[in-house]
This record gives sequence, structure tokens and C-alpha cells, in this order.
Amino acid sequence: MKKPIIIFFLIFNALFSHAQSIEETLLIADSAYAKEEYSTAASLYERVLFFDKSLKLSVNVYDKLANAHYNTKSYADAYYYYDLAISTAQNNNGDINALLIKKADCAIRNKDFFDALAISFGIDTKDSILISSKNQIQAIAYYKTGKMDKSFEFFDKLCYGSGLCKSQLSKFKQEAIKLYKKSPKKARILSMIFPGLGFYYLGEWKKGLNSTLLVGGLGTLLIYNSINTGFVNAVFNIMPWYQRYFMGGYTKAELLAQQKIENELDAILLNILSLFHQNYYTQNLTQR
Repeated sequence: MKKPIIIFFLIFNALFSHAQSIEETLLIADSAYAKEEYSTAASLYERVLFFDKSLKLSVNVYDKLANAHYNTKSYADAYYYYDLAISTAQNNNGDINALLIKKADCAIRNKDFFDALAISFGIDTKDSILISSKNQIQAIAYYKTGKMDKSFEFFDKLCYGSGLCKSQLSKFKQEAIKLYKKSPKKARILSMIFPGLGFYYLGEWKKGLNSTLLVGGLGTLLIYNSINTGFVNAVFNIMPWYQRYFMGGYTKAELLAQQKIENELDAILLNILSLFHQNYYTQNLTQR
């Protein structure tokens, strides 16, 4: 009779100690979070989730865990836990909209701009700060997907009637549209027509001259050898080098165009965001 009682006592004690340890872990995690020790807090919160089989504590952990991952720049993990936080927000529209903003921000940081747009369409709020954040999300997402006119419709809303802001924004719009119209494929085709021409199109005169002289020199050498040593000999000895640098030239022109256009568009975007005297990444969408 005593043996079953002892076993029951041991099981009860183990379960009680286990539950107590989860709660203690949560308290330590909250303390680390309050001290902005986000990496430590994230590890402890994940431990709580792992052992909280009843899910009683988990519903109050998801948003903090998401914020902790966000602040350690683990945006994919933050996105996942913001999603869980949204699903357990118990129809509190204020909380859900704020979480949707943060989730969309993670999508932008993960360069999933179409997903960010899809999330933003579900944000239904009258809060002026959240509306501003929603407009920024949609403006940036449209900008990064090449929908410039649509993007600047939302950027324009952030000027709040300021004539100077709208004037400067108009200049940025013209620069962005002009830049976006530059085509990497055009740079490739131009370099196929004439070696180096694609680089000249991009304003890369040094690279263009180098390509023109190198490929032009190899082409001249190919013709010279064809005349003096025979066509077959020239093809075997010179053609591989000519083909390598000719193809390399137009391929590099296209890649350079892609990178240069993206970098310059990003620079314009940063200028636009600074125009509103608020940083999209550190003021409206960061955890308070």
C-alpha cells in the first residue's frame, strides 16, 4: 500500500517542480527581455514554449519572442512568431493590427515584398501611427516591386500636405522612374552589338574602354592570324579567348546594370524615408 503512495507522491512532485521551473524560466526570460538582452530572452522563451505542453503560458510569450528575434535581426524567426501571436490575439483588433505591421516589416526585411503587400491589405485601423506605418509598408513594397506610380501615391500621403515635402518627393519620383527605365537587358544587347557599349550606357567609361580594347584587340588578332596562319589555326588558338572575353563582357554589363540600378534605387529610397523625418525601420516598426 505504501509503494503506490510513494510513486504517486514522486510523480506529483516531479510534475509540480517541472511546472514551477517553467514559470521560473519565464520570469528570467522576462527579466532578460526588460534588460534588452534579446538573444538570452529568445533562448529562454523558446525553452518555455518547448516545455509548456498545456500552452497556458505560450500565448503570452509569442509576441515577446517575436520581438526578441526581431531585435537580434532574426527576421524569419520573428515573422513566424508574429504569425503565432496574431493567431492567438483573441480578436483584439488593436493588438492584431500592430502585430500585422510588425509581420509585414519582417517580410520587407526578408525581401518578400509581395507578401508584405498581402499582409498590409489585412490591416484595418484608425490609429494614425499605424496608418502611417501601413502607408510606408505599401509604399516601400510597391517601390521594390517596380510599381513606381503606385508607390509614390502612398509616399505622397506621408507628406501630410507639406508643399516642400511634395516638391522634393516629386524630384525623387522622377529620378527613380528614370533610373528604373534603364534596362540590364539593353546593357547586355549593346555589349553584344559592340564590345563595351553596355558599360558606356551605364556611365562606366573605364570598364567600357577596357572591354572595347580587350575584345577589339583579340578580334584584330583573330583576323590577323586567319590571314597569316590560316583560319583553322586561328580558330583553335585565338577564338576561345575571343569568345571568353566577348561573352564575359556582355554578361558582366548586364549584371553590373542590375546591381547599379538596385543600389541607386535603394539610395533614393533612403533619401525619401529621411525626407519624412522618421525612420521606417527604427521608429514606427520597432518594439517599444
